[in-house]
Amino acid sequence: MDRHRRGGGRHPCPIPPGRPDPRQDRRAGQAGGLAGAIDECRSPAIAVARRPRPSGPGHRGFPPSAHDRGHAPPPSLDFEAVDLLHDCFPRGTRQSANRVLLAVARNLTRNFGQPGRLPMASGKAWTMLDPAVFADQMAAQLAEINAFILKWQSEEKSFLILEFAEVELIEYMFEHLHPRRHGALLVRVMDFKVLSARRVGLLRRIPARVRRVVQHLTGADPAAPLTYARDCIVMLEAIERAGGFHLVTEAAAFARGEIEKIVERLVQQTPPPPAATALPPPGLPAVPLAEPSARPPAPPAVAAAPANPLAIPPQPISSMPLPLVPAQIVGVSGTPAPLPRMTPPPAPPRKRFTNKDKIAAVMRVFQGEDRDWVAISLGIDPEMLARWQDSFLDGGVAALAPKPKAVKKPSKAKPAMEEASIDDLKAKLQSLLQTVEVLSTQIQAVPAMAALPPPAPCAPCAPSTPPPGFPPELTDPPPRPKRTRKPPRR
Repeated sequence: MDRHRRGGGRHPCPIPPGRPDPRQDRRAGQAGGLAGAIDECRSPAIAVARRPRPSGPGHRGFPPSAHDRGHAPPPSLDFEAVDLLHDCFPRGTRQSANRVLLAVARNLTRNFGQPGRLPMASGKAWTMLDPAVFADQMAAQLAEINAFILKWQSEEKSFLILEFAEVELIEYMFEHLHPRRHGALLVRVMDFKVLSARRVGLLRRIPARVRRVVQHLTGADPAAPLTYARDCIVMLEAIERAGGFHLVTEAAAFARGEIEKIVERLVQQTPPPPAATALPPPGLPAVPLAEPSARPPAPPAVAAAPANPLAIPPQPISSMPLPLVPAQIVGVSGTPAPLPRMTPPPAPPRKRFTNKDKIAAVMRVFQGEDRDWVAISLGIDPEMLARWQDSFLDGGVAALAPKPKAVKKPSKAKPAMEEASIDDLKAKLQSLLQTVEVLSTQIQAVPAMAALPPPAPCAPCAPSTPPPGFPPELTDPPPRPKRTRKPPRR
């Protein structure tokens, strides 16, 4: 490569004109990481690369720093591919509409889940792109991944193992594709056994994503977030009907319930459409339902009947006195109409009620409910409810009544100890000493018993002859030889 640079871009050996350069053909056919995508742009067939192409999303801006990397060999390690990617496209690139970066991302993902894959570089390349601009290309890549994983699950006996960056790439594409436009593809993602329980996390994050969409579109067309939320509900219902992993089905049902609450809140906040405006056909402006000239004429107004005169009209001058006009009382208040009375359905009869139930029923009556209504709802007679009410009131009256002070019972007087004099104590002590002296005399008069000799020890009787089957006992056994310790072996 250095020799190629020192030569000013010329080959060391001349090539006849009209003959293709084999090294350039080899370079054009290489496919590897970012260098493969750059080689396609830097190949000798520069005219083919610059010819007009069909218009598509994004722009075709070639990064200036990639010119020096055009002839580098394709990276074989993931870290080298990441470094090469960051050399061409700065770190932190987001929402990029560059078609060259799209080609790099597609080229880095060509060995997804296979030997020679570059998981970190491919994931970083896809996250640099704008998902709103390249939504179809992202869906196409996810469809290729879907075909590869489902084919592996149906044909291979071993379990598919993906890198962490590859799993994150699947989740990134799942969360950035529209649920209505790519709903069938997103439903098939829930069949990826390699994702395991991470599918539950994908579904549980959908309500939070809907809330972010609602907050982002606040002040714009209120129908846009409502449509997006309903599309998410349709996708979750399809996942429930698929009947896959039970944890996935439960998570889809839970997420659908959360989004339905958001839809109800959005429907309440959405103003109703004007009633006098009809929906025009596509491409035509809105027109009123009827022109003023085409509307039917309004019926003629009926003349109002003259009101009853409250005073006599002026009479001609006369000498006769004017008649008295009785005063009339005019009021606008009337008798209020009776409130409709509806009988509640009878409750099943009950035989036992706790004190808590009785107090609750009585309190309902005190709060203004009809006694018959409460009795029917409890399944009892109104008379029983009346007895409960009377008992409640009697208990309250008894509790509020002043209680008489308890009369203390007279305590029994303890018998006073007899006062003993000193002479009485001396007499008792003297009688006690006399009793002790008499008992001592009687004890000494009892004759002493002779002590019995101690029992003689029982001499063991040794058998003269050993029992049958035992050898005779040696009277003079030989001495036991002393045990010697052998020296350790060396």
